[in-house]
Amino acid sequence: MDPRLSPIVGMAADADTTSLRGPRRRLGLAFSIGSNEHHTKGLYRGYGARAFRWAGALRMGGFDNVARAAWAAVALLAISNSRLAAGPSISAPSTTTPPSTGLAIEGAIRWLFFSGVDIWRDGRFSHGGLVFSPKGLDREGWVLKLMSNGGLYRFRSGSLKMDVIGQEMGGTLMAGWRFIGEATTFVAMGGVDIREHRLLPDDPSAGLRGRYKGMAGAFEVWHVPRPGLMLAAHGTYSTIGPSYSARIAFGWRLFDRFYVGPEKQILASGNTHQQIRLGIHLTGLRLNGTEWSAGLGWSTGNDARHGLYGRLGMFTRH
Repeated sequence: MDPRLSPIVGMAADADTTSLRGPRRRLGLAFSIGSNEHHTKGLYRGYGARAFRWAGALRMGGFDNVARAAWAAVALLAISNSRLAAGPSISAPSTTTPPSTGLAIEGAIRWLFFSGVDIWRDGRFSHGGLVFSPKGLDREGWVLKLMSNGGLYRFRSGSLKMDVIGQEMGGTLMAGWRFIGEATTFVAMGGVDIREHRLLPDDPSAGLRGRYKGMAGAFEVWHVPRPGLMLAAHGTYSTIGPSYSARIAFGWRLFDRFYVGPEKQILASGNTHQQIRLGIHLTGLRLNGTEWSAGLGWSTGNDARHGLYGRLGMFTRH
């Protein structure tokens, strides 16, 4: 196995789905199962009222389109898998060392399509996108990445004295260069970021409300210290907020099929919110031409809302 063949450009796809670019105050973290949330008194109280507000937020203009786009991405991957099965099987997870294929540049795999979801107690996000490398995903050279994402988040408004549902939609277009060493692959990218935040009810004091344009940057690292071990890291930054995220993961290859190990991630928006995640990840599970990754763990934040987080991602290459 040649560690230089890892198409690192898809590695950070899962992390990109978690957006903390919402309003400055409380943004909850994790699944509602097992959480210790203090219920808000007043009009919106209890789990039934919360479910009603989430359902109402889903009807805010445009979110239905986000959900449809997410399902369309899943359907596209399913269709692509049936076609890939008939061709050479050289697809490998973005954080896995695939076998050497020996393909010439004209036969290289240049396209990667990805999608995923990220869920925690006060947020549900989905994303999808593509990566294009003119010389091939396993070769040094230019990289182009296009991604769209969207979802809902909830926070406590200090001025309104109640919970507010936020809807975020956006897209990022970045270009960069992939550097390949003996056992390490490094990608650096930069580009533009567009975001739109809608609030229900509207909160004039919110840090982000309306449409924004900014600059974005990202890096991704894949390293194989020795056969059967992997070390991956990535980070993103946007001038909108500003916001940033960073993740590091270590893993052991099991059954010669996937990697499992610990992961740690930090996400922040402006100077008012920070989330730290600590959990386990599964990376590089190949099923019928599609490769899957997942993460599960515990998140803590400076908003005093803690709990589980979970994410699921998949991609395919052409």
